[in-house]
Amino acid sequence: MTAQLIDGKAIAANLRQQIAQRVTERRQHGLRVPGLAVSLVGS
Repeated sequence: MTAQLIDGKAIAANLRQQIAQRVTERRQHGLRVPGLAVSLVGS
């Protein structure tokens, strides 16, 4: 079995680009875009 180098930064940059493109397409079609929310419960 041979080792295979993985360039994590390049993969992450590619993934970010793909997600940005999909969000732009959703926005153009008038659909909701993904977001992040946090709910804090308790005292």
